[in-house]
Amino acid sequence: MSAEINAQETAAGIIASGNGYVFTGAGISVPSGIPDFRSPDGIWARADQFMVGTFQGLQLDPIGYHRFWSPLYKKALESGPNTAHRGVRRLEELRLSAGVVTQNIDNLHQVAGSERVLELHGNGMSATCVDCGASIATRELLERENFDCPGCGGVVRHDVVLFNDPLPAQTLNEAFQLAVSSSWVLVIGSSLAVYPAASVPEATLRAGGRLIVVDVEPTPLDPHAVAVLRGDCAELVPQLVQVVQRRLARDH
Repeated sequence: MSAEINAQETAAGIIASGNGYVFTGAGISVPSGIPDFRSPDGIWARADQFMVGTFQGLQLDPIGYHRFWSPLYKKALESGPNTAHRGVRRLEELRLSAGVVTQNIDNLHQVAGSERVLELHGNGMSATCVDCGASIATRELLERENFDCPGCGGVVRHDVVLFNDPLPAQTLNEAFQLAVSSSWVLVIGSSLAVYPAASVPEATLRAGGRLIVVDVEPTPLDPHAVAVLRGDCAELVPQLVQVVQRRLARDH
């Protein structure tokens, strides 16, 4: 048996036992045409992180900020979820996964049908006027030439966590509660290098849970994983789910 098949079988056996959750990063959305953040061709490689990644930068140049992010949000609205997102949803349908903890802001897990999605970094499909507090859908914001508030003309920011912002406390607490009560975590498309988000799967390990990693590149937690599946998540996740389903059918 090849190492790849052995890792897949090991992962499937653990997942089929239930009581787990999925942790995702930008890599799961790359097959949908959405760039990741930290690869050599990622978003931060071509950005002034202060101007497009902080609230202060947004205030200094709101039009520049929104013009930078608009292609990502347009792509998320147009392309939709891929087979990896749908595989994650399937694990929930099978009642093996209790939900998704994600670093992503593209809303694709929800579009794929996942019901419990804990968004550590917010959701970019909605925005809020800094001046009057009005809520505005990103789809509507993209149609505005100056990306301003349709009610008062004020500065609008997407409902996402920017640099120097705290993570949403309630969501983070719920994620840690899920992490320490789960028997396994399936990490898909995360570098596991961004904190405090990466502390969530680490908490599962510390509590005695098992780690499975699906990623194109190595992560710092690979040495602690019981199975590492290296490659395109849009191919590997559906394959893994198929093996899980075969195991469930065989065992029942």
